Amino acid sequence: MGPSRTMVDGRRSWEDGVFNVSKNSGEELKKAVKEAQEVLKTLEKALEGKKFFGGETIGYLDIVAGWMPCWLRMFEEIVEVTVVDAKTLPLMNAWFDNFLKVEVVKRSLPPKDKLYAGNRARREQFLSGQLTRT
Repeated sequence: MGPSRTMVDGRRSWEDGVFNVSKNSGEELKKAVKEAQEVLKTLEKALEGKKFFGGETIGYLDIVAGWMPCWLRMFEEIVEVTVVDAKTLPLMNAWFDNFLKVEVVKRSLPPKDKLYAGNRARREQFLSGQLTRT
């Protein structure tokens, strides 16, 4: 038996909210940033009083959500927007920083120049209409 419909809808909600930052511009980008912030506020509640979702050490949810610090920081830079910062999402911002400082995480990340180049190209495909996501 697969995950419940609620779980799938919830995952899609924050995944889509964050993903939309990478594929929009203008007013749609502003809307995507606000939507991403709103869905991340829900996830941020799980960090209250903790360094990681798992507590003082990385746990299962840290691993599951671990793509976000790398990916979202990259797109903030590429798109020139801020989604997660110390003012808007302070616990999520601290978690991003803490997660990216973990030695095994740092060793596992692909080279920044290759990652950025590929995702800049992908963003351009979205903006030009060559690529869509449903």
